[in-house]
Amino acid sequence: MTPDREGLGRTDMRDTNGANGGRGKKPAVLPGGEALFPSAGRGEENRVTRLSASGLAVLEACLGRDAVSIDELVRRSPRRQAVARASLSRTLRRLWRAGLVELLNDWGDTLTEYYAAIDNKLAAQERDPDAAFAVVLDAVRRGAPGFFPYTTAADWIEDQRRAAAKLKRSKPTRTVCLTAQGRELVERLISRRREVNRSEHIA
Repeated sequence: MTPDREGLGRTDMRDTNGANGGRGKKPAVLPGGEALFPSAGRGEENRVTRLSASGLAVLEACLGRDAVSIDELVRRSPRRQAVARASLSRTLRRLWRAGLVELLNDWGDTLTEYYAAIDNKLAAQERDPDAAFAVVLDAVRRGAPGFFPYTTAADWIEDQRRAAAKLKRSKPTRTVCLTAQGRELVERLISRRREVNRSEHIA
C-alpha cells in the first residue's frame, strides 16, 4: 500500500495546471533558482509543482552523497537555529511528498516505510472493524495489561485513526537523501543552469 504522504498537512508548494504540465516534460528554470517539474505520480497528468530556492538548495546539498544530516543543513542556514529548523522541516516534507527525497531515522528506517506500515495496519483494521475489535477485546478479557475504555468497534476504530495520525506526526528523522527522481531533477537543473550561464557569457 502506498503511504499517505498527504496526511502531513498543508503545503505552500503551489500546484498549477497549464501548458507546462504533463509527465515527461523537462523542468523550466525560473528566476531566483525556482523550477517547475512534473509531480511524482499522483494520477494527475498535468500537475506541476513549484520547487523553491530552499528546496533546490537541499537537493544540491544531497547530490553526490549517500545522506546528509538534518543538523548539517540547519547549520548551513544564516537564520537562527530554531527558525532554520522549522523552515527546513517544511521544505523537507514538501520534497518528500513530491518524491524527491527520502527521510531516515538513526537506524536507517525511511519515512516512506514507516508511513506504509501505519497505513497498512490501519487499513487492515478498517476492512473489518468489528472483527479487529473482537480480537482486541478478547485479549483484554484474557488479562492483557492496559486500560481499555472502548465499548464499541466504532469508538475503537476512530481512536485507531487518531493514533495513526499522531504516530505520523511524531516520527523523528535525522538524515535526508535523494531519490532517483530527485537526483535526476537536480542534475538536470544544474546542467540547465550551466547552459544558461554559458550562453550569457558568450553573449
